[in-house]
Amino acid sequence: MFHRLRRPLSTLGAAAGAAALSATLQKSRQAESESDPLNPYKVGATLGQGAFAIVKLVTSKLTGEEFALKLVDKRWTKASAMEQELAVLRAVGRHRNVVGMVDSFEMKDVYGLVLELATGGEVFDRLCDRGTYTERDAAALVRQVASALQHIHRADVVHRDIKPENLLFVDASNPSPNPNASPSPNPSPHPHPNQARGRLGGGAGEGVRLRAVSLLRRRPPQDQGHGRHHGLHGARDAQGAGQ
Repeated sequence: MFHRLRRPLSTLGAAAGAAALSATLQKSRQAESESDPLNPYKVGATLGQGAFAIVKLVTSKLTGEEFALKLVDKRWTKASAMEQELAVLRAVGRHRNVVGMVDSFEMKDVYGLVLELATGGEVFDRLCDRGTYTERDAAALVRQVASALQHIHRADVVHRDIKPENLLFVDASNPSPNPNASPSPNPSPHPHPNQARGRLGGGAGEGVRLRAVSLLRRRPPQDQGHGRHHGLHGARDAQGAGQ
């Protein structure tokens, strides 16, 4: 009788051990999933890629909002340089005319920066595609850039690379048609300003954001004896295509 019961008891013990191991593994995987910094996001298509970083489209699983995820290769990035970049981006914070940082994290091989998404392309490309634009649209754009710079300067940070390539449209909505595509049979020698060739975009209210690259932050007053500023190298690929 003893020998008859020995095998079933051994089988039951093995089954219990397997169940316990399975539960342990499940808890471990759940803990890893919860600690995974990418867990809150659904990772999508590649938006841009540079020598040391890649930019991915990500969507918040909680809100459905889209962002640009910049993944920086640790092999080519000093920890001190990344710390400076993060410090400056945190100091700048969020503003409607600045591509701000939403989140940041560190993984085994990369640093991750979750940035606001601007999908309308660069002002430079819009100028190349559509040519000159009206004084009204130019004034609206400069006003938004000035608002961005005012915000950055209040954080004791300066931008060292203001140019059309670093100005992004929030989206590509309300594109303005080229009126010269179908010229009037009796064109006026003095067209209305809004009929000028190649308007910049969807009107004076179109949103523009400044890339947060090539930033420079002033040192605290007590550190100015050793130099007035510490720098942040501009990463052109950091907020590449679509960002």
